[in-house]
Amino acid sequence: MTLAVRTGASDRIHSILSEIDDNALDRLRKNTVFGMSRLLLERDKLQAAARLLDRYAGLLHPKLRPYFLEQLLALDALGLLSPALSAFCSDFRPAPGAAMLRYLRDAYEAVDEADGLNFEEFVLKPLSDLPEGKHNLMDMRFAPDQRQSLVETIKTHLADQRPLSLLRLGDGEAYAYAAPSMEGIDPDLFLADNVTRERHWWGAAPSPDIRNDILRRVRNAVDSCDILGLPSIYRIARDLPGPGQRFGGGRSQRGLAVVLGACSSEISLDGKIVTEERCHQVALSPAAMAELASAAKAVLVISCWPADQLRLPFAPLEYITVPPAQKLKRLEEAGTQPLFEAYPHILRQIRAAAAPGTLVLVGAGIIGKFLAGEARESGAVAIDVGSMLDYMAGSKTRSVADLI
Repeated sequence: MTLAVRTGASDRIHSILSEIDDNALDRLRKNTVFGMSRLLLERDKLQAAARLLDRYAGLLHPKLRPYFLEQLLALDALGLLSPALSAFCSDFRPAPGAAMLRYLRDAYEAVDEADGLNFEEFVLKPLSDLPEGKHNLMDMRFAPDQRQSLVETIKTHLADQRPLSLLRLGDGEAYAYAAPSMEGIDPDLFLADNVTRERHWWGAAPSPDIRNDILRRVRNAVDSCDILGLPSIYRIARDLPGPGQRFGGGRSQRGLAVVLGACSSEISLDGKIVTEERCHQVALSPAAMAELASAAKAVLVISCWPADQLRLPFAPLEYITVPPAQKLKRLEEAGTQPLFEAYPHILRQIRAAAAPGTLVLVGAGIIGKFLAGEARESGAVAIDVGSMLDYMAGSKTRSVADLI
């Protein structure tokens, strides 16, 4: 089943679903079912998607149903869900984000009082306290006007040749911020998380001086950015702990707590547009990217992928190649200088290539945050597109769950 999802074999999924019983369905991971339902929707097999979610959601603990909210609301709008799931969906209209916050506040089953307080302080409160109004685009996956607003803001800055940067913070960007004190969570785990991140990103640890410089530059870039993508309540719903487990028991949960906690302490949101960290996947469709490129004087791509592999249809187009992440290195590239050593040279290249009216697309992990910031300082419009460039190059570096 998982292979069928990864390969996009929707006909195979349809066949399996007709044979699988509820006991077997109940044993499937929710990530797999999420991928199945998304694939069926993309292939216009709407009835099959509705039947799958009707069956699976009926087996789920209620607090896990919001994980599938995007698909459920789409199917409910077409009148394809059972009365029970349709009633569930009605609670999330017309403002899914606000309703989701209320839902998880009521549905979260804390292990103990400390766990409940942690979840409130490091998840629910930071998201509840985000500024309201036109600068809040946290519901863009359900609001076409928010998606269009983001694209128009970027397009206007390009046309007016005004600098702008859009940065996104997920659980990995916890690397740049201080770990909070979470009762019941060993503080040494946060240190171990960063060791794991360095090994995953670069295959080695930078020196203390370089590490401190990276952290300083990332925080400065975030402080000066104009649009900031943050983990949304939908991402929290994805990463809820299982029964009897406390929030913060997993590395992803700890990362989310660090980033959202920093929004209440270290990160100033004054004057920023806030949106969800998946904004690039939600709003920046190929058509939207073409629209932005047409408004730009030039396009600059900062990525580990060579031009002949990306084959982007923009002109004029320039590339700055960065060392690949550890997970993307081929054997013959084993001696490549890691990005944490190469970035001073790349910053100089950006200063030479970026200019007002230039659209800069950056896919370079956490260091890409301040590469985008450097492009903004040069007057350009920089967008942290992350793994979108991996997909354009034909490398699926994210699981389907990471696309929520």
